[in-house]
Amino acid sequence: MNFNLNIGIIGFGSIGKKHYQIIKKNFRNIKIFVFSSQETKKNNIFNSFEKFLENKLDIVLICSPANTHIDYAKKILKKKINIFIEKPLSSKSIDRKSYEFLIKNKKRIDIGYVFKHDLNAQYIKKIIDDKKFGKIIYSKITCKTFFPKWRDKTYKKTVTAQKKLGGGALNEVSHEIHYANWFFGPFKEVVSNLSNSNELKIDVEDQAKIKFYTNKNFVVDINIDIGNRLFKKKDERNCYIVFEKSIIHWDLVKNIIFIYNNKKYKKLKKNHIDKFVRQMRNILSKIGEKKRYVTTSFKEAYEVDRLIKLIRISSFKKKKIRIK
Repeated sequence: MNFNLNIGIIGFGSIGKKHYQIIKKNFRNIKIFVFSSQETKKNNIFNSFEKFLENKLDIVLICSPANTHIDYAKKILKKKINIFIEKPLSSKSIDRKSYEFLIKNKKRIDIGYVFKHDLNAQYIKKIIDDKKFGKIIYSKITCKTFFPKWRDKTYKKTVTAQKKLGGGALNEVSHEIHYANWFFGPFKEVVSNLSNSNELKIDVEDQAKIKFYTNKNFVVDINIDIGNRLFKKKDERNCYIVFEKSIIHWDLVKNIIFIYNNKKYKKLKKNHIDKFVRQMRNILSKIGEKKRYVTTSFKEAYEVDRLIKLIRISSFKKKKIRIK
């Protein structure tokens, strides 16, 4: 697609580079400017935030550690520039004044929960909303991976491994919490157990077991494990939904949906365009005033942050927590 836009990227780690490469490969007539402390041979890299903002930017992608997201967001929004914030929205509590400012500017904000742009996820969401297979009885979501393989540097130096930067299983794999809330919410209660296996000698949780109780009286179990060496070579990422009339199995690694019904099943592969490319196309379509686009709103991401905080409280207090 053709867009005449100036895009800024804050942070040039793995996700910042990924967005940079997606834009370069898939979209025309776009100039990219980067603010980063990393040394690189690419043009238009700025070490000064003030100089970076002098480039008449149409949108800034905030891809820095989660503990910096809100500070950057406020500074950029004050200049009437649109923003895209990589998930999670923040690893810190958002004070009332900041929240009110962000709500006031919510039309300029998109959040990087990429499964909102995934064709399989959209297909399942429509089945749920249309009640095609009757009521939901139960759902189980799992994400099993080995995070040291994610990035090309010592894993202890990554954001994922450091509490002060907003790391840990909950923040780093909050996609599962987001799409669970999108599919099944609102939730009324949560009980959880967060733990550190101590295998990797990090100061954040690498395992999370979460049980959400929905307003429609079924349970959603979420099991996240990001530090298990068994998954060094191959991730496992699945969503099972048991309906009255059918069972859906969504394999997020293979991008395939299986629908089991009366001992038969259908195998569907819906993703003909990478979800990250679709996400970027939607973001740029919104900025470029194209008519059709999907978005993940500030309020949606804020609710995920709120759920994460309640999950932590439940684990700490070792009891079920009411979600108000």
